[in-house]
Amino acid sequence: GGLTIKAINTARSAFLSVTFKSTSFDTFSVTVAEGTLQTAVYAKHLLAALRTQKVDRVFLSQGVDTPEKMSIQLECGRGTLRKTFGVHCITDVAHVRATLDPSTMPIKIAFRPKELGRMLSHFQSSQEDITISCAPEDGVGDVLRDANAPATRNLKLSSYVDPNAPAGQALQTSVSLDSGGQEAVLRYEHDGGEKVDLTVNLKDFRVMTGLCEQLDVDVAVYIDSPGAPLLVKPTIEYRAMGGDHR
Repeated sequence: GGLTIKAINTARSAFLSVTFKSTSFDTFSVTVAEGTLQTAVYAKHLLAALRTQKVDRVFLSQGVDTPEKMSIQLECGRGTLRKTFGVHCITDVAHVRATLDPSTMPIKIAFRPKELGRMLSHFQSSQEDITISCAPEDGVGDVLRDANAPATRNLKLSSYVDPNAPAGQALQTSVSLDSGGQEAVLRYEHDGGEKVDLTVNLKDFRVMTGLCEQLDVDVAVYIDSPGAPLLVKPTIEYRAMGGDHR
């Protein structure tokens, strides 16, 4: 068991799911007949309640007989101060569930978050979307980062430009990455036979990159095909395989 927080942005361009195992908490208890309790609150209300410095403990609770309200208690100052918030729950909302299986996606890339963030900083702040272009490896589809490997620039990040826009009205930025020896790329796998171009929201991509950097983990990116969702998640998998040279 555990606590899963799911959120979707207003543009519906990104879906976030974070799961905390029950062992992450001092006390965790769910006593409902179905075994699972689902509720929905506005993100701004939840964040406003948690926006307190020097919090020692957070208590989240919701009674079965009061589904319209979630209680949030913050214990501060080593128990000398306790704040209690009642957050209104949305009872007429559909619970979104988006599940992607990364093992079925032919393109898998692991980035170092700090270096990836530096690459993304080359794009203008007003840029909304970027295109990730992935070409198959020559001969080998699974490349572990090696500083002595020859340059293989089969991965490119470029600013998205509307093909119907008048010429000269947009500045296009393009960054080519070496999947075999580039510092930003820890691992590159392309099991497909063709080049894939996928356009994603730049702001959403930057948010996940920043989260991974704060958590001190790498960024795992999984790509299927143009138009299909992009899966981004934190990972430490490739460090244990000898790809970490910090």
